Amino acid sequence: MVLEALADHVSVPSDRLMRLRWLLTWKIDPAEPGGHRAKARLVIRRFQNPDLTTEESYAPTATRTARQAFLQQTAYFKMRVAKGDVKSGFPPGRGTGQRPLRAADG
Repeated sequence: MVLEALADHVSVPSDRLMRLRWLLTWKIDPAEPGGHRAKARLVIRRFQNPDLTTEESYAPTATRTARQAFLQQTAYFKMRVAKGDVKSGFPPGRGTGQRPLRAADG
């Protein structure tokens, strides 16, 4: 991951900045001199959402009864059911309309 530096004229409120830290681990690798190699990752320290108490959020899930009724109807009408997954999750809430900062492509 490559991080872009912000231009000097760009200002971000301090409550919108995410706290990060480097996590360094040592892996055993017989191919490396000394038998170890370092692996570093940049991680978010903890989830920090300044709008957590002001934005409405929800995660709708079907009850077991609703799921079984759905499957019953699809079987009765000989319909096909497919299951899918997303590569990344969707953030909760409506959002603020602000353009988010992102990591650089590279």
